[in-house]
Amino acid sequence: MLFQRQDRAPERAASAAEAPSQATSDPQRGAHRGLSLEQSDAALAPVQKKETDATKAPPPPPEAVGQQDAKKAPAAKLDAAAVDKVVGKLRAGAAWKGAVDGYAQATNFGYVPLSDAERATLLAGLEPAIGKALDGLGITGGAAALLSDGALVGRLVEAVQADVYKAAPTEVYGRVTADVTLKDKAGKAVVVTKGHVVKLEKADKGELKVSGRVGGKPVTGTIPQAVFAREPGLTAVDDEKSVEVREEHGYLDMSPEKGKEVTSNGADPSVSDVSQGAIGDCYLMSGMGAVAAQRPDLIKKMIAYDASKNSYTVTFKERQANGKFADVPVKVSAYLPSRSGYSPIYAQDAAHKGGDGAALWPAIIEKAYAVWKGDYQEIVGGSAGDAMEAITGAVSTYPEMPAAKDVLKLFKSYEKGKKAVCCGTYDALKGKSEKAFSGSGSGPYRASLKASLKEKSLKVDDTGKKVAQVRDGGDGKLTGADLASGSVTYEGGAVELTYKAGKAPAKPEDLTASYLYHELLSESLNVHGDHAYMFVKVDGDRIVMANPWGPNASYQPKPMTATEFVTYFEDISVNAPRKGK
Repeated sequence: MLFQRQDRAPERAASAAEAPSQATSDPQRGAHRGLSLEQSDAALAPVQKKETDATKAPPPPPEAVGQQDAKKAPAAKLDAAAVDKVVGKLRAGAAWKGAVDGYAQATNFGYVPLSDAERATLLAGLEPAIGKALDGLGITGGAAALLSDGALVGRLVEAVQADVYKAAPTEVYGRVTADVTLKDKAGKAVVVTKGHVVKLEKADKGELKVSGRVGGKPVTGTIPQAVFAREPGLTAVDDEKSVEVREEHGYLDMSPEKGKEVTSNGADPSVSDVSQGAIGDCYLMSGMGAVAAQRPDLIKKMIAYDASKNSYTVTFKERQANGKFADVPVKVSAYLPSRSGYSPIYAQDAAHKGGDGAALWPAIIEKAYAVWKGDYQEIVGGSAGDAMEAITGAVSTYPEMPAAKDVLKLFKSYEKGKKAVCCGTYDALKGKSEKAFSGSGSGPYRASLKASLKEKSLKVDDTGKKVAQVRDGGDGKLTGADLASGSVTYEGGAVELTYKAGKAPAKPEDLTASYLYHELLSESLNVHGDHAYMFVKVDGDRIVMANPWGPNASYQPKPMTATEFVTYFEDISVNAPRKGK
């Protein structure tokens, strides 16, 4: 389980590198405290013999003793360099591993701040090992002195955090908490503003090497670790703009109003709160909306807000090998991905209010789900049934698609049983063969087909058998034995054909186009392809579904007959959480 606390290893005996040197009753042995305890007695024997022989010689003159004292190395200072040396010694020990594991657990690998109490616990666990390391290094002051110095403690905690980042199960992204300056490829200084997303490349001694994008151009540089706050990486492609945007947007503080941490004005979560943003996670949005419609109490129960950290803990359910569900608490900050720093770009409250009065629960669940799975890119595409299981802790079922005659009866039973139900549409449907071409001679012949053609699906046949079949190779270019040139625009359905000299259909009406189309499968019903919808109710002889894009009427499908339902939908996911769970 990704966020399950790892058991701390039992405190082992101090290693040779951590243990203080052993004192002896022989005053001559005191001169060798700087030697490592890893050296064996055999290695010490020649030195001991030399010292014994030295006792037989006359003592050196007083001035020689003064010269020897003057050459003694001064005691090492308790400074940043000393902390780095201590960390070097501690890294191989159980105490350090316990601190790293504890930090990772408390902050969910750095996704939320470390509280004062958690920081105190971490330092208390390290204190004995720090004392031993300082003694072994000959650094005066002791662990108490180090831990009372805020700057030195900060450097120590940064080293723990750096090791947490190295152990993180995914790439580490974050937002800068203050304006910083990086450089582009030409070495020009570029200001990266507060909230902007950057990727961590390397962490070392309180400094982070990061990379990002500003104005579409890559930038790199080093920033203080203190101005970096971990967040899940954004999607590589913005569904609304279809452009590369990973690291391009930023995070906006969406701290909730007191008493309204989960829903708008403290009301129960509602299906009308759900509004999918610029990411292809309709399955997740529909799953949480379907559960909210039947069991809003489960939505409220799974989210807890911590004002001291401005963070949320979202508790998901994960099915184990034995079929039982285990809690998976995921901690995230209240910062949400935004475009231009003014509104969320992914899940939003349906009213698009933002800030005060917003129903933040869909965005918080979405963010926590992204952290659980890796980042936002990892939750593009998925199963509504899996999403509902993660919310309810009840097993989802996937019934066979019913015949049209059984649809109403089936959905009435779902409605009566207060079951959360999501339904998915076909990715694409076969378009009707169209005689839509116009032109003459060898061409060009042009046609306007459906608005959203599926790549590699278009075929153009000549019923008069005068010219060979034309096919789409998937790159927008058409090929055929008799074709001189041909093109297709997938978004818009524009087709153009020009045949070789002496080649042409007898008449343009003989050219017939067949293809698959996606996106808007039914203009009259407003049903979109490869999309998850939430079942709402049965209204007479019609099925009422809801689109997770939001309550705006222009997004919503029209109530449909049983025949229309089986025409456009290919799967059903059902979840029935037990009462009181």
